[in-house]
Amino acid sequence: MVQIGLPMQTQEPYGRPQFRPLWRAACDAGLPVAVHIEMGVGITHPPHPVRITRTYSHHVGYQAMTYIWHLLNMIAEGVFEEFGDLRVVWADGAEDMLTPFIWRMDTFGRPHLEQTPWAPDLPSSYLPEHVYFVHGRLDGPGDAPFAGDWLTMTGKQGMLLFGSSYPRLAARHPPGDLPQAWSARQRAQVLGGTRPGLYGLQAAANRPPA
Repeated sequence: MVQIGLPMQTQEPYGRPQFRPLWRAACDAGLPVAVHIEMGVGITHPPHPVRITRTYSHHVGYQAMTYIWHLLNMIAEGVFEEFGDLRVVWADGAEDMLTPFIWRMDTFGRPHLEQTPWAPDLPSSYLPEHVYFVHGRLDGPGDAPFAGDWLTMTGKQGMLLFGSSYPRLAARHPPGDLPQAWSARQRAQVLGGTRPGLYGLQAAANRPPA
């Protein structure tokens, strides 16, 4: 066993107190928590804060926002302050939504940290070593010329993990399927250089070039 799996669909965001025993159990076991969308219907909770979408395209568009909704709530509720060893992997991407929303949280939080004494640091400071994303084909600007620069914002290149998502439509087939605008170092980082010990694996033989 290398991780604890949780569904993206919940009745309430993961920062709420009732989920504290899960985070404690994960830390005690030394296992990361992976949050992945579950595609069941009928008995599962809606996949988005806006309930069930009418079309698949809307579902895919909103899905990333749901992961960020959970993450920002965990930061605001002090989850990472309380559980310093907690590592969460958002398994269906969403890192493309991270930068604008964490910028907003930092901008508001800087003069108002006294409102959250249980999370006294800037929201973005809780990201390193706690938060990871499995990079998906739909994430980010694709092969736009600024894709490499975009990856450096908010430290995202240190949070991305490769996951094929096979056999889904968004499945990737590296290395040629990764954005061409990324540098060789960025590509190597995502393909194995990001926190190699996260799942008890050794560092990749081809380390990112200096």
